[in-house]
Amino acid sequence: MIRSTLAFALSTLALFAQEPTKPTAPPAAAVPLPAANSPEAAKVVEQAIAKMAAYGRGSFSTSESQDAAMMRGAGMPFGGGDTEVKGGWHREVVWGEHDGSDYVKANGRMLAKVGDGWKLRASKLGAGKPAPFTLDPALLFALLQELPAEARAVVHVEAGEVASKPVTILSLQLDGDAATEFMDSGVLPAAGGGGFVMFGGVGGMPMPQVDHTVYLAFSIDESGDVLRFAAKVYEKNGMFGGMQVAIAVNGQGVVEEEKEDEKEEEEEKADAPVVWKKGFPKRKPAKDESVVTFRADFSKLGRAEPPQLGDKEKALLRLH
Repeated sequence: MIRSTLAFALSTLALFAQEPTKPTAPPAAAVPLPAANSPEAAKVVEQAIAKMAAYGRGSFSTSESQDAAMMRGAGMPFGGGDTEVKGGWHREVVWGEHDGSDYVKANGRMLAKVGDGWKLRASKLGAGKPAPFTLDPALLFALLQELPAEARAVVHVEAGEVASKPVTILSLQLDGDAATEFMDSGVLPAAGGGGFVMFGGVGGMPMPQVDHTVYLAFSIDESGDVLRFAAKVYEKNGMFGGMQVAIAVNGQGVVEEEKEDEKEEEEEKADAPVVWKKGFPKRKPAKDESVVTFRADFSKLGRAEPPQLGDKEKALLRLH
């Protein structure tokens, strides 16, 4: 009995040895991949944006992460987590749910769900927490349609997947005035700059010039729908180049000195090839660059329904 069992085990091992493991195939593109910087690639993005704008409604789930230059490497024991929102939009109405609190926005106003009713609020949710940045897809797609021609060039194309569906990921890069104008619109969350930004500088000094580089990645399926929109924003602010937040230990602030080899790592090699992954180039931010990464997954396009509101709530949101 033992011999027969051993013989069966050996024969099974031999069978697996004869069949080498097949390598995992990369994700297939939703459509044949157009070449980067080609009119065909730009056309795919243009048509997808127009289609999303025409839907006029849908659901979304967003995730926002911040990497503020001042806080980088400070070892803070709190914060740093992603901010997540689930919601949707229908014409001028945008609604969301964050950390168990529901809210609705329209025409510059917001209602927060408090108990079983809705209350008019400026920037706080029903639980008293600050309202998070909330995507306005109608504004997003309107602004994307207004980008200057040079900003609509597709700089990178790759195949990918969203919720197990094959997609084509096409990326844009905004620099200079186009990037600053896009960020000034408020369509994306601002890169974290700490309290100095909120108070308008240090010691009453004017705010320094802020430069942006914005990468936009569109994951488009074979029907031309944008299943995912992602953005990575690099905000360069000279104010934070020599600043770092320290944690008080036994009453004393501790800041680890920057090592020479770390300085060398920050210097980008001009001749190094750019490596892209999921629509973004792999790039280490400079010490005076804050980074915000934002992602929105879309669903129920053309079918999402806003929360049920009574006449009073509609009047408060000026929906009549």
